[in-house]
Amino acid sequence: MRRRLLPTVALLAVLSLVVAACGQKSGVHVATGGNAELASDGLDGEAGAVDAEGNPIDGGTGAVDAAGNPITGSATGSAGGSAGGRSTTRRVAGGSGGTATDDGDDGGGGGTATTKVWGKTITIGIHAPITGAAPLPSTFQSAANFVKNYYNARGGIHGRSLEIEIVDDQYQPAVATQRCQELVKQRNAFLLIGAAGTDQIQACARYAATAAVPYLSAGVTEKGLTRLKNYFAISMSYRAQVPYLVQYMKQQWPDKAADPSKVFMVYSDTPNFGDAVAAWQAALPGAKTIKLSRVPSQSELNAAARQLCDARATIAFPLMAPKDWLFVIGGQPTGCTPQWAGIGVTMGVNEVAKNACRSSGDKFIGSTFFSPFPGKDKAPGMDADFKAGTSQGANASQWDDIWVALWGTTKGMVMLLDRVGPELTRAKFVTTMESTTGLNTGLGPVLSYAPGQHFGALQVHVLKATCTGSSGAYSGGEYTTPTIFLEY
Repeated sequence: MRRRLLPTVALLAVLSLVVAACGQKSGVHVATGGNAELASDGLDGEAGAVDAEGNPIDGGTGAVDAAGNPITGSATGSAGGSAGGRSTTRRVAGGSGGTATDDGDDGGGGGTATTKVWGKTITIGIHAPITGAAPLPSTFQSAANFVKNYYNARGGIHGRSLEIEIVDDQYQPAVATQRCQELVKQRNAFLLIGAAGTDQIQACARYAATAAVPYLSAGVTEKGLTRLKNYFAISMSYRAQVPYLVQYMKQQWPDKAADPSKVFMVYSDTPNFGDAVAAWQAALPGAKTIKLSRVPSQSELNAAARQLCDARATIAFPLMAPKDWLFVIGGQPTGCTPQWAGIGVTMGVNEVAKNACRSSGDKFIGSTFFSPFPGKDKAPGMDADFKAGTSQGANASQWDDIWVALWGTTKGMVMLLDRVGPELTRAKFVTTMESTTGLNTGLGPVLSYAPGQHFGALQVHVLKATCTGSSGAYSGGEYTTPTIFLEY
């Protein structure tokens, strides 16, 4: 059965949403307090670690088995009654290596108590590369306030209030892991969402597996994530999007796609892009690739721009941080204008478009990217509640594409939480996710999952770049949505 998936977070990628196609940044060893450091995957040397493929290593405190189920350790304390019953007081991992007391009210602490009924507040924790990867807007918090106020004014979720906590993972896996730990242990997050950033999403997903916390993200790599029981992708993975992209290129620009030797992928060298690179080579034999460092230098980006022009590239597919892509576009000589096209969600953020229009308007206009959420031009007409909420008061002038992504992602989460019922536990949420089919939010594809199938999206929206102004004096910049719900 074909499975369709809701766009995100897009984050949330929105969050993302917002930022995503990102590899690992330099300086991944970041202090976590005192003199302690996290290794690049955020788990090395800790109890409950996972191996290089993202598979759990048994035996440590907070470890999980091969199915992603928690293995009880000495720090778990009492589960507080039978499965599905309410915990009373238990000891859970606290910040700074200490312990915290969880009274069973607000469901804090994480740990392995997946069967504890949640309390008065449901906190959704979101991490995104707000700094370090791309020119991003400062509208995350206003979008989060809009979403939570909307649902809380209507009674919340089975009487529980909704909170949304957004943290900056700085586009670094180690920082992302640290932030996710803080969201679970200190801010009592019921579930985590990764808005974007391939390496960061994988790092937090692996941490969430050790803590038995539900983790959802924009679809990025599949490497190391397919066997994590608590992980769910809420948009198409990069590997799944690439064949769509090749087919779309052939349909939209048949002359430019006719000679594969003139069609290039330009990508940053992180192992988590490996499945997308392999999919590219399989979907378009003879196409070229330009491999950059994980964190390419300015001279390397300029060289890539020259290589594209020297080869007379007709189409170019960027898979890198948006800030790096903007440098490549800016480095193209006048008259060198390959058709830029790619996958979601990173490049299709309006803040990226605004910067690209100002710096490289003629070279940027018409750039086309897939996205798990529609642009501002189509979103209000696709969701009546969103239109009503953003047409009143200050919201009418504040909302942007980040609001669209966060609204779409959160709406799906609220619908799923409602399906779980009043006896909310993390275990029930995961089970509900695995049995969900036909969940339609209006803004994105229908959500359908199954046990062992946590990747299932079959649709994307298509975004196309526009700029205002005239040649040499472009301003503004945003993406329109020529096609919604593209599916092959």
